[in-house]
Amino acid sequence: MRKKLIIISCLFIVSQFANAQSTNWSDNIATIIYSHCSNCHRAGGLAPFPLMSFNDVDTNSVDIYNAVLNKVMPPWKADPNYVHFKGEFNLTQQEITDITSWINNGKPTGNLANAPTPPVFQIGSQLPVVDMTLNLPVFVVDSAEDQYRTFVVHSNFTSDTYINAVEYIPGNNAIVHHIVIYNDPTSASWNFDQADPAPGYESNGTMAASADAQFMGAWAPGAGIFSFPGNFGIKVPAGADFLVEVHYAPGSQGATDSTKVNFKFITANASTREVYFNALLEYFTGMTDGPLFVPANTVHTFHEAQPIFQLGVPVSLISFWPHMHRVGKSFKAWAQNIAGDTVRLGYVPAWDFHWQLIYNYKKLIPLFTDQAIIGEAVYDNTTNNLDNPYNPPQDIYAGEHTTDEMMLGFFAFTIYQTGDENFIIDSSLLNGGFTICKELFSSLSVSPNPAGSRISLNLYLASESNQTSVDVYNEAGQLIYQNNLGRVAVGLRSHRIETENWLPGIYFIKVKTSTDEIITKEFVKQ
Repeated sequence: MRKKLIIISCLFIVSQFANAQSTNWSDNIATIIYSHCSNCHRAGGLAPFPLMSFNDVDTNSVDIYNAVLNKVMPPWKADPNYVHFKGEFNLTQQEITDITSWINNGKPTGNLANAPTPPVFQIGSQLPVVDMTLNLPVFVVDSAEDQYRTFVVHSNFTSDTYINAVEYIPGNNAIVHHIVIYNDPTSASWNFDQADPAPGYESNGTMAASADAQFMGAWAPGAGIFSFPGNFGIKVPAGADFLVEVHYAPGSQGATDSTKVNFKFITANASTREVYFNALLEYFTGMTDGPLFVPANTVHTFHEAQPIFQLGVPVSLISFWPHMHRVGKSFKAWAQNIAGDTVRLGYVPAWDFHWQLIYNYKKLIPLFTDQAIIGEAVYDNTTNNLDNPYNPPQDIYAGEHTTDEMMLGFFAFTIYQTGDENFIIDSSLLNGGFTICKELFSSLSVSPNPAGSRISLNLYLASESNQTSVDVYNEAGQLIYQNNLGRVAVGLRSHRIETENWLPGIYFIKVKTSTDEIITKEFVKQ
């Protein structure tokens, strides 16, 4: 028996060794790096060094090994076991094992002729079509502490305009901590700007100058283009001014910045859906066990609540953006009704003040007036928290400075419409690597994306459709492709579209079935 066990053990070791030997750059590792790392690790990206070739990865393999093993990189902070979001770029445990074992095994290249071609990124703006750019003035930071500066730019809009995508481009990545944008239909903010001799005006991170200003969104390191489904957009009233508040981190005095913000518009029509972006969870009045105060050398948990009936109407959630400061430890949000039934909305178990992402849902999340959004945040004001701004720890109160604390849960949402339960924003249900337990949804995926000369649509229907149409619209809302697939049975159906002669840009696919189910998907044509 002992001999048999030894043989089995040897076979297992040989098998593991063979697997390690077979893992190489060309056949395995390059695809992982290009898919999960190169978007930031490239020329013009946020990361400090490129990962666009075998030599790049070889040179930085020690840093890669430690970051991957400790799950520091890629910096996807939301727990995929709690809620799945659009565009997840966290590594699976198998991918982590592949990378670390490959490095330990000497980083074999395999046949470099079989290696995938490095991805091609647009130079400068990553938004394929830019309808408007806010060029903020050059500003020299004049404070050694946190500095908030709000810059006001006229929109010159002659009619209400809907913004479908926003791209924030910090002028100086080393000092810009985060960016917040509003629109103000009054002249109050403009007057503040004109009264201050320097570019923009001094602000405090908590509110705009005008009580009429509307919050539109925000950026923090790691966030990419913030976009909505095809015909959704934030309304900017005719004649409104844009307010762009930039938070410069402590220690930035004397440094120079000139940030830009790019917009993509949609043409409003009867089906356009207005998007709102608000802090539905906030510590000013919504905290149920406050106030927000974390004594030195303590760990505290706080809760917030927002009953949906206070909004006046049911809503459908699009995105989730939690926000805390440096003693924040974790942030969880869910919806709950009187019966105790819950809907998971997001969980960041290892909060990182230096890498805050906006998380976009894969499908609209309808919430009704018998529900409330609940937030739970944990704060660690001890020496165990390596990001604690004080050593030894000091009492920390609610406030706007980096050394203060906040507890905010921002959500992008729209007014609920019948059928939102089935509105897919980003369907990867067929190849996302996870199981849907409670219900099966129809779904649509596009490959390749970005597209070249053709795309393949992989359509999965949860129920049979007698008539199934495929429409493709460009960014201007013009119908450029239409096809009736006829009867489509339950299951998977593939459909190819030639795109060679299409102009570069963002396109929107709408599949409609005979059961009035509408499935949407967005893709980029290079």
